[in-house]
Amino acid sequence: MATLEEAMEELDHAWDEDEGFLGKLHYRNFDKVASARFIAALRMIPTQTGDFVSRDLVRTLWQLPSIISWKSGDVGDHEETLQSVLIEVDSELSRIFGVA
Repeated sequence: MATLEEAMEELDHAWDEDEGFLGKLHYRNFDKVASARFIAALRMIPTQTGDFVSRDLVRTLWQLPSIISWKSGDVGDHEETLQSVLIEVDSELSRIFGVA
């Protein structure tokens, strides 16, 4: 199992303009393979338990649904697929933060 630090590194890579899901999405380029890597990185993050959640984790994750939603009209024929990614992201965030 990956550590939280390894998962965070993978999420940072998602912003790479050439290979990362979020970096490509920023430039209106939907990449299905990059989106799968992005979801896999989210799945690496263990469910947060207890009273403390890493500030860096929250800072990294809390805007993801908004960022993806903002770009949904910019990806042409991939809008429906991007909405599916958004549903997966929401599901993973719920799991990560222990929200049923």
